[in-house]
Amino acid sequence: MRLILILSLVILQFTLRSQSNDTAYVTKEMTRKKTNNTVFLEVLGTGGLISTINYERIFFSRTDYQISARLGGTYYFQNRNKEDVIPWSVPLELGLAIGSKNHLEIGTGLTYIYGDTYCTSCGHVINRQSASSTLFASVRVGYKYKKEKGHLYLNSAFTPLIVIREYNTSYPTRDEGVNIFFSFGIGYSF
Repeated sequence: MRLILILSLVILQFTLRSQSNDTAYVTKEMTRKKTNNTVFLEVLGTGGLISTINYERIFFSRTDYQISARLGGTYYFQNRNKEDVIPWSVPLELGLAIGSKNHLEIGTGLTYIYGDTYCTSCGHVINRQSASSTLFASVRVGYKYKKEKGHLYLNSAFTPLIVIREYNTSYPTRDEGVNIFFSFGIGYSF
């Protein structure tokens, strides 16, 4: 009887020790944190110009959907017919992504675009020719690839900009119009 008790305790000790060693084995994928922040370059998106640098933060997440906020900016210089055109824009957006890794992305927001035109050939003095500012409503419907714990971010979307209010010093204002864009983005999540 004593022998059975001693053998049982020895076997139980090895069993407990082996289970603790098994639970100590954790893969790198299991310990990686969720990536709620993303920085990305978007071409022809809600910034309204050629490209924007954006920051996106997921502030609510479940297994099958995410709610995020996005802020971007761009500054662009163009020399056109002896005039320098210097526009900049700031897009702000709220979005809903449905899916786990491949997401259907739906969003809406506002974009403000401001531009100055300067005459560079008017003697040696740079004269301000005109300035314009426009407030747009933006809509986004598209595809977003982002793993919950991965670093690669890709998106592609239909992103029309609807004029809410436009002001220009050279010509009268207008309050209607739609600009159609299809955006493509690539970035890094952390």
